[in-house]
Amino acid sequence: DLTMVEMMLLLVLVLRIGHAEGLLPNVILAGDEAQTVRPTDFQWVWLNDLVTTVLGEHLAGRDDVVMSSNLRSPGAVAAVVEGSRLQYQLLPKELRPSGLSSTTIPEGDGGRVIYCRAEDEAEWLDLARFFSEQPDAQLVFPGHDVPGDLVGDGIDIATSEQVKGLDYRTVGLVDAGRRHREIASLAGEVSSNPVLGLWARTIADQFRVGVSRAKETLVFLDRGPDDFTDDIRELCGQ
Repeated sequence: DLTMVEMMLLLVLVLRIGHAEGLLPNVILAGDEAQTVRPTDFQWVWLNDLVTTVLGEHLAGRDDVVMSSNLRSPGAVAAVVEGSRLQYQLLPKELRPSGLSSTTIPEGDGGRVIYCRAEDEAEWLDLARFFSEQPDAQLVFPGHDVPGDLVGDGIDIATSEQVKGLDYRTVGLVDAGRRHREIASLAGEVSSNPVLGLWARTIADQFRVGVSRAKETLVFLDRGPDDFTDDIRELCGQ
């Protein structure tokens, strides 16, 4: 989630610590180009170049490791995380994560994926409060800010940015089908307005971060009369 300038500041800080202490500190840089929550244009290519430029002559040793397995999510949830790649495929190549690659899905049929709709506000409030009362459960909205009409007494809902790096036994992704369809709609208008492509990419990133927080159960939640079952099935590869 760091821009090139922000990463340079971090590396310069590391270098200054090394000069002050006489020894460069150990540094671990870990990340996923498809797990950002804000538009940083992050790519491993420029990070490698930056590390070499700033720290190159001071590096005592360097190891690059690629993790190809999903270690957090059970099979059913990991399949959805993989399925969310199709959201990027809707975008022009220059807007897709350049390092996006397939990950190994855990064997077995562990985990659950559920689709649930609240057709009116009363149903949503009951559902959201019930969900918020469950142990190790979290409602997540895949966006920069939680919309005001989602907030209510007894409802615990966070953005993708707030839950990044965390995991929960149960995750409820709010407005899941609607946000998925919104990505497709924005992607269809990129040719006339490139800025919409950047917005679609950001939503896709936030969506992927949200679904990948679940350790056991992933619940897709939608509000209103519209049925997004087909959209959710597409994400689940069905």
